Amino acid sequence: MSLITKSINLNDLLRFFGLIIFYLFCMSFFLQAGVYYDFFPKPSPKLDVDRVIISNKVKLSKSEKNADILLIGDSSCLMNIDANKLTDISGKKTYNLGTISYLDFESYGDLLSNALINNDNPVSLVCLFIHPEFLRRATPSNTHIEFFKSCNNDVHVFNSNIDNLIYSLLNLNIFKDTFRGRIPNPLKNKFRQYYGFTTSLDSYLSEHNGSAIDPRVFDSTENHGNTLYKITDKKINQLIKFTSIIPPDCKFVLCLTPVPSEITGMSYSSTMQSIIEKIRNNGKVENILQMPFTLPAKDFATKTHLNSKSRTMYTDMAYKEMVKLGIIEE
Repeated sequence: MSLITKSINLNDLLRFFGLIIFYLFCMSFFLQAGVYYDFFPKPSPKLDVDRVIISNKVKLSKSEKNADILLIGDSSCLMNIDANKLTDISGKKTYNLGTISYLDFESYGDLLSNALINNDNPVSLVCLFIHPEFLRRATPSNTHIEFFKSCNNDVHVFNSNIDNLIYSLLNLNIFKDTFRGRIPNPLKNKFRQYYGFTTSLDSYLSEHNGSAIDPRVFDSTENHGNTLYKITDKKINQLIKFTSIIPPDCKFVLCLTPVPSEITGMSYSSTMQSIIEKIRNNGKVENILQMPFTLPAKDFATKTHLNSKSRTMYTDMAYKEMVKLGIIEE
């Protein structure tokens, strides 16, 4: 009797799991059909910090039409330069198109092209702020590049998850992008405390002309990797292609953003100076800001981002350097 009961229970259990699998694959088919026949609304990018930043900057590059100064670069541009403050002290309307280092010069060039084409008047100055970490990165992130292209071309591609076979087989990425992405998603850690939700971060970027604040606190006692930076010939060629987009009557300036002095060695300054000389000579960039290569750790939120207080100081410092070079009239 006991064996019969166990057999029945096992059959019921197998039938139960079989029904679950059947319903899951029905749901997967429904999601695929919904995308194919356009039953669902377009997917929303507001799922995490990176996607919010990329989608916001694409939108900003195509919508603002009164820019005098365009800031562009990686996340050190995004976090280290206050567009509103630069507008106030220079008297020139400034927008920050800085994104993240997982993209590449081609993506930055696309953003810049958007802004130059859509601006009502000629832009007077383009400022490229990049961290040495970006120059050292061998290749960009394919996932970030694909997402950027989908936003920039207004072709909404669903984000796949190749690391999770079940997730991909069941097309749960469609559900996540279409439905979860349309509601405010809570951010993580310090970003949640400062901004709250993905929608709040998106609004903040729009209200502050593309600039953001990194709310984290840098800890110099942690292992932050090496600072043996370099720039390859490939990156030099990409930089040359990027600068070719800039109109002849528009000024251009480049700046390498700082790292905490506590994590650099004695030769860091000479290393950075050699990178600048290579950019100046091989990259054909005339105007390079002589800004500090390092600042004290207390000024940083992360290895690559200044904190809120220090970015105000750094923005003012960058403005004064540009005045000194004659790039901006005081």
